Amino acid sequence: MSFDDRFDRRDEVDPADIRPVKKEGGCWKWVLIFGAVGFVCVLLCCGVGGFMMYRMAPKVVNQPADVAAMAQEISDIDIPETFVGKAGINMNLGFMSMKMCMFEHTEGQGVLQLMEMQVKIGDPKDGEAQLRQQMRQQGNAEIRGLNIEKSETREYEIRGEKASFTFAEGKDIDNGTPYREVKGSFRGKTGVAVLQLQLQEEAWDEEEIEQLVESIH
Repeated sequence: MSFDDRFDRRDEVDPADIRPVKKEGGCWKWVLIFGAVGFVCVLLCCGVGGFMMYRMAPKVVNQPADVAAMAQEISDIDIPETFVGKAGINMNLGFMSMKMCMFEHTEGQGVLQLMEMQVKIGDPKDGEAQLRQQMRQQGNAEIRGLNIEKSETREYEIRGEKASFTFAEGKDIDNGTPYREVKGSFRGKTGVAVLQLQLQEEAWDEEEIEQLVESIH
């Protein structure tokens, strides 16, 4: 059974409900903090665990080496040299914990986001399904809104489980710049993890990105 098959199909999102997110300026640190807090608020509103937040002490890092180290806490992964760590956040809310790392292309032509959530109270599947749904519906200030023109699903084996990744081609809704996108969820070291990558077509290296996904273990 694949990792995706473990979740109730009611958690799937109608593509018609998905709205692209426009890019806004701003500091990477605040992008991550507000994005992470937004996820938490959604989970609380949906009743995940039904508990109040009693501890919220986020750890924020912005040195490349520290961001890379935090990514390894999520999963063993070989980040391409063409991406440099910009910011990371580690939040422990008692009933759940979450890590998010952001990497930027060295030429400013794309971003790589890696995120993991562990639900400690209640049924972990509830929180994991919400995370997966929100990742489908929302981006953050550094994720471009794309008009997808072509996509395919590729399957990999990660930690003994099948994981599906979508490889897509599209254009920036703001300026028409061609982009490639990779998005998928898998079992991280402590919970469900999600990887999302966007890269301009001219900077796309098929072999490099394929090796990136295959390196996850």
